[in-house]
Amino acid sequence: MDANNNRVYARFVAPRETAEIRVHKDGNDVSGYVVTRVETLVTVTLKSGDTVKATAYATARSDGYFSIQFYDLAGNPVLIEEGDNVIVETADRSAITVPIVPLTGQADVTADIVSGMGPGNELLSVSVNWGSGRQSVATDAAGVYQADFRGIYDIRPGNQIEVSHRNEDGHTVYIRFYAGPKLYAQLHSYYAWGYSVAANAPLTLTLSSGATVKERSLTQSNSSNSFSAYFYDATGQRAIIEGGDTLAADFGNGRVVTMTATAMTANVNADADTLAGTGPANTLLGVNVGNFYAAIMTDAAGKWQADASGVQDITRGQQAQVRHVNQNSHETWLYAVAPVIYLRGSSSGATAYQAENYLSGYATQRAIVNITLKRGATTLATQQLVANSWDGYYSTYLYNALGLPAAIQGGDQVIVSASPEETIDVPLIEVEINADADTVTGVTSLVNQALGLYVNGYLQTVHTDGNGNFTATFGSINPGDYVYIRHQNGAGHWIHARFRTITTGNAVIYARWNGSNVCENCVSGYASKGNTAATVALQREGSTIATATALTSSTRWFSVAFTDEAGDNVSIASGDVIEVMASDPVSMTVTALTAQANTDSRVLYGSGPANASLYWRYGYGGGSFYDGTGTIGPDGHYSFNLGFSTGATGYVRHNSGAGHCTYLAWAAPYARVREHGNSVDGYVRLGVPVTVRLLSSSGAERAVATTTSSTSNGNFWVSFLDAAGNPLIIHPHDTVRIEASQPVTIPVVPLTAETDPSHDRVTGTGPANAQLDVWTGNCWRDVTTGAAGAFTANFSGECDLRAGDWIIVAYSSPEGNQVYISFSTPMVQVNTVNNIVDGYATPNASTLLTLKRGGSTLATATTSTKMDGWFSAFFTDANGKLVDIKAGDTVEVTSSPTMSVPAVNLSATLDINTDTVSGRGPANALLLVRIYSQGGGSLRDKSVLTDSAGNFSVDLSGEMDLTSSSYAYVRYSDANGHRTSIHTTPARSQRQIEAEQSVRGQGAQVVQATFDAANGNDLTPPLTYFGGGSGTTVFASAGGTLVLTSPDGTVNDSGTTRIVMKNIPLGQWQIQVRLWSGEGSQYAIAVGRAAHTVYLPLVVRNVGGQ
Repeated sequence: MDANNNRVYARFVAPRETAEIRVHKDGNDVSGYVVTRVETLVTVTLKSGDTVKATAYATARSDGYFSIQFYDLAGNPVLIEEGDNVIVETADRSAITVPIVPLTGQADVTADIVSGMGPGNELLSVSVNWGSGRQSVATDAAGVYQADFRGIYDIRPGNQIEVSHRNEDGHTVYIRFYAGPKLYAQLHSYYAWGYSVAANAPLTLTLSSGATVKERSLTQSNSSNSFSAYFYDATGQRAIIEGGDTLAADFGNGRVVTMTATAMTANVNADADTLAGTGPANTLLGVNVGNFYAAIMTDAAGKWQADASGVQDITRGQQAQVRHVNQNSHETWLYAVAPVIYLRGSSSGATAYQAENYLSGYATQRAIVNITLKRGATTLATQQLVANSWDGYYSTYLYNALGLPAAIQGGDQVIVSASPEETIDVPLIEVEINADADTVTGVTSLVNQALGLYVNGYLQTVHTDGNGNFTATFGSINPGDYVYIRHQNGAGHWIHARFRTITTGNAVIYARWNGSNVCENCVSGYASKGNTAATVALQREGSTIATATALTSSTRWFSVAFTDEAGDNVSIASGDVIEVMASDPVSMTVTALTAQANTDSRVLYGSGPANASLYWRYGYGGGSFYDGTGTIGPDGHYSFNLGFSTGATGYVRHNSGAGHCTYLAWAAPYARVREHGNSVDGYVRLGVPVTVRLLSSSGAERAVATTTSSTSNGNFWVSFLDAAGNPLIIHPHDTVRIEASQPVTIPVVPLTAETDPSHDRVTGTGPANAQLDVWTGNCWRDVTTGAAGAFTANFSGECDLRAGDWIIVAYSSPEGNQVYISFSTPMVQVNTVNNIVDGYATPNASTLLTLKRGGSTLATATTSTKMDGWFSAFFTDANGKLVDIKAGDTVEVTSSPTMSVPAVNLSATLDINTDTVSGRGPANALLLVRIYSQGGGSLRDKSVLTDSAGNFSVDLSGEMDLTSSSYAYVRYSDANGHRTSIHTTPARSQRQIEAEQSVRGQGAQVVQATFDAANGNDLTPPLTYFGGGSGTTVFASAGGTLVLTSPDGTVNDSGTTRIVMKNIPLGQWQIQVRLWSGEGSQYAIAVGRAAHTVYLPLVVRNVGGQ
């Protein structure tokens, strides 16, 4: 920024140092990153030996990312095969060659095993269902691998499997396929599909009705095991799949899988938002339409019904799906829709217009559709077609007897005879577009009706008046822009029209708008000239209070933000004048607007110019939004009943006669309070200061936190801390007061909850006779408390609650705000090497731990849990010495409920000569073996099953080179999710080296050091150091932050990794580490002393009399 506040902006991308290429073997796609700082051309060549199979080009982004697919000159995919080479080239870098290694795979869904071939003695990564299950496996010398997911992930038919190999240059070759066998059949269609037991293998599908074969289809699975089949006879007639038909898939070698297509029906009532139909008696069906998903049980007569009202406003043409999954995981699908017609369009979408002579719609599957276009008494065009068997969709262009397009015009009549017959009177729509004022005005035969208008990314709903007139104002209309108009008539059918702008736009200014968001100090718009410097001035009461400059684009667009000399924002106020100078000056006066949301009535109200049109828009933080226009009353006030909910954020916009626009943000505030935690978040107006106050039950202020809401969606988040910087817990009966665009007050209602993993239940209390939402994992329950406030959420049959699972219980107030608690299901983990006991218990509570050996109490410890219930503790004897926990000991944690967990006998040995980890555990048990290299610099997780004697072994040869600093962490989980863990101790510790270097870096000599391993957030047993006196003492840690206890008992929970103190008191110091993260992570402590401060002499020379 120069002295005149002119600014030059630039944005830079941190350059990549290495390229990373991903190649889909047996597919045709290559993606990844090349090394570049600017957009650059990427040439990708697929070669087999010296033969070029295909070449593709892409422009990499400035961060290097690109993606291509190989096709031949006829547009057919060219597959990447074993032995091929993929060559990636850019102009200024050496070519990258990725050899395509052998990779195959198959899944055994019964044994939960993925196996196949790959390069010999190499590490492969195997993932299931988009990474929900993942492990690394090594191939043997012959290239054979086997990934055993037993106890890790239940592989089911239809799950996606990915097997990948990463070469030494960091490039990856991968395959993807689906676990089979699995069959799908779609009722009333001639289509079936599924997943085979092998890739690229032929199979035969036979469709039969009883003993009668209706048709056969010969097909072949692709590289992903997927296959599809269409049933035609020799004449091209389709064999339709009906309920009760049998589908048999012959995979060869005598393996035949069959399924019976389930008989089902479905009807969609778009007016009532309901669905109904039939299926097998007393059977679970999946029903889906839009956002409505339900598992519906048919009755004894096989009837079912589903009410989507309140969840999904079903529109005509919206597809509903009914699914039945049989006991072998095979599925029958059925689609149904409420009939609808789209004139000139392909759907109900805002830009679905196709052509003046186009018509489409939905009817009953495979229904014969007769279409007649009439103008007065004259028939202009007729057409007959058949609705498809997938979902009943049809579409066509209409032509007259001469073969010329028959345009559908206003006043015409369209008759569609299917089931039932429908007649549409086509409305007349005439439009005038003014790009200078950014307005669309028109007249139509539709009186007092709603129209949807879409221009240049803006969507509006307007209502015609008693004469059919309408006006819509948009943020920007440029010459050449299309205006799309759509209307849904009383029968639910859609009429589309499209018009094009031909007028030339003038310079316009948008106050408080940066082109995508509302901001209090922003101005954007179109200047009088493109590709030139524009000076923008903000004037108030005749004086210029701020200026900004910008370079206009070729389309004349500019955007600036006003700040003062200190860099603080200068807000734009009502009545201010904004002047833009770019060749010719243009100015606007900022419209006086107010806007507020009434969350009780869901009304947006405020003030503005009398009788003016006002555009409104709002959303809920995501990409979707609602918008429309309303008229300000003669008294300058307005009230728009928008029906929004709490959490809505948006803006209003007024367009002046010259096309200038004034924006103003508004919000229906919403907030969430974490009871027994310390955070508050939610939505308020965009980009405004937010002050959050925590008040006690007596009204006294306990804490204050401030922030600024997001300028894109109004989101904010704060946390309360006490004077020492520790979390300040929000208690029941506290009050949270949020001061932002509109004040929000949230009483903190009392909530409690406990988990019962043995019965998969969550119980607790809340306000009496109130509705609560309870979540765990992917499961959710809507429960109602009783008169005493008690509730039970039963997840049995859906979610298997286990120790450590995350739980949320939430109460929503009548205003829409939320109070919630979140915690983890109680869990205990005992490490018999570091002697730490950690896990989850009752949150924010003092917890008693008891160590028992042979039924007798050996030691006790007391600790405090965190807000999520996490605790970490160790046992000491009467002399303060750490008690060694042994296998067979029992740790009892007094919580809710009280947990008693035995320490399991585990052992492990890491051999750096053979790169193996071996040991013992419970017989036939699944163990996690985590191998750390270089003190935690890299790690590998292995799941291993012990044999009948409890032995296990993990071979890492060719995968990880174990060294003297490598160590292994082994963990066993019992049936309830409680854990026992151990770890090996390496000969040398990289963490200890780091801690000692930190001490020496302060000029001190290391006098004491140690290292061990623990879990993230653990507080380790202390290292005792006796010392003090004159000089400097340095305490350092690695892998976590220091907690230092002085001889007088003062605790310094520093949050740092080094503490330097001079002349410390002589005595016994306790040094502990609070670990950062990671299970089984290594940490270290070092103590150093510097007895004296060394001063170096400064020599000053007299040179030349200076």
